[in-house]
Amino acid sequence: MPIVPEIPSVVVGALLGGLFLGIGIFLGLCLGRRSAIVDVRSMSREQLQDVLTHLFQWTTGFANDVSHYRDVLARASRDFNPHKPNHTDREVTRLMSEIVNANEQLQKRLNSTESTLQQQADEIETHMSEARTDTLTDLPNRRAFDDELQRRLAEWERSNIPLAVLLLDIDHFKSFNDQYGHQAGDFVLQEVARNLRATMREAQMVARFGGEEFAIVLPDTGVHAGCQAAERARRAIERAVCRYENQTLCVTVSCGAAQAAEKESLTSLLKRADLALYASKGAMPRIGTTANAVCCSVRARAKRREMPRPLCG
Repeated sequence: MPIVPEIPSVVVGALLGGLFLGIGIFLGLCLGRRSAIVDVRSMSREQLQDVLTHLFQWTTGFANDVSHYRDVLARASRDFNPHKPNHTDREVTRLMSEIVNANEQLQKRLNSTESTLQQQADEIETHMSEARTDTLTDLPNRRAFDDELQRRLAEWERSNIPLAVLLLDIDHFKSFNDQYGHQAGDFVLQEVARNLRATMREAQMVARFGGEEFAIVLPDTGVHAGCQAAERARRAIERAVCRYENQTLCVTVSCGAAQAAEKESLTSLLKRADLALYASKGAMPRIGTTANAVCCSVRARAKRREMPRPLCG
């Protein structure tokens, strides 16, 4: 009975360990990229099926190569007995050639899997990003905003660092659609998104909340500082030149800000900010208070170039 060398078993074990390590690296690349919060529910069934199919094909191919390598080593162990030194040079050469070929085949698979793993990770990241991004404005969507706000609320509960949320609504948005068409409305949304991105700090997530509403998470910010941020955003949007088909559109927004209270839920915080936003609609003073929140407002017009821009009183 041939003696099975110890080294092949170690090698096979290492290769099998490498398989699981590779899967772990793959999942780490997918789930840990940029420390993003990943929710597989944000991927469609087709996207998940595609990713899982590719992963299954890769792991099956890798497992087959490992199995083939193990068979080659087992055959070499069976055919080559170190206690019988009567093997011909041809036999030794054949066995060594088989082992070398198996090594090369497995090495090719290992080389290709690194690229495959990276490609799969990139595909998943793309799917995740698309599912959490508003396609019109290229801002984070409501799902991404809720996740970020929930994370910040948990952080606020642990560290008691101030947290505020800001809601903005484009005044009389329907007028843009009625007078200039829906493409004009889309253009206004894109311009507002661009101005908000340029005005807010990197740590302040700007998201499209839905329709003509935008929302901003303001970490390490109290309600009064939040109102100052709202005023900066409001002025930036009001002063921006918004030209559409040779027309200069007058775009203004109303804002409502609220600071997180102790043990407050996401729903409660957003409701208070929304109440402040509602109170600011049509109010001449830009700053007022309601429901322990601050509202910033300016009267709205969506008229042609001849019409004056809103005045700030």
